[in-house]
Amino acid sequence: SACAVGACCCMALGASKPACTDLSYWEQYYARSLARRGELRSEDCYCDHQALVSFLKEHCLLPPQGARVLIVGAGTSSLPAELAGPCGLKVTAIDISSTAVEWMREQQPEVEWHVADASAMQQEWAKSFDAVIDKE
Repeated sequence: SACAVGACCCMALGASKPACTDLSYWEQYYARSLARRGELRSEDCYCDHQALVSFLKEHCLLPPQGARVLIVGAGTSSLPAELAGPCGLKVTAIDISSTAVEWMREQQPEVEWHVADASAMQQEWAKSFDAVIDKE
């Protein structure tokens, strides 16, 4: 199922909500996945990127080409590349896991990736995005 990974995995394993937002949880999760598989797989929870893009288009919520979009808690989602490529958006993706961000920088060079905590955003980013999508 599409919900068998990421934050859903955290909840399914009985981890408390604070554990799911804890940096050490995600670093350990991605490090184990990388060690076990030799790669990090694309993980989209709740819905896949095609379903989300379709929903945004259907409800006239998809920003116009060239718009700046911030994706919060991106992890290893394919959504940033989908929005940057076919949708023509300027995408910045953030996640608290440096392991995930380093991997994704190589996988999706068309996306600007940053290690960042959405609850403590950089002040210079204030009002610099046309849309924000929270992947959590």
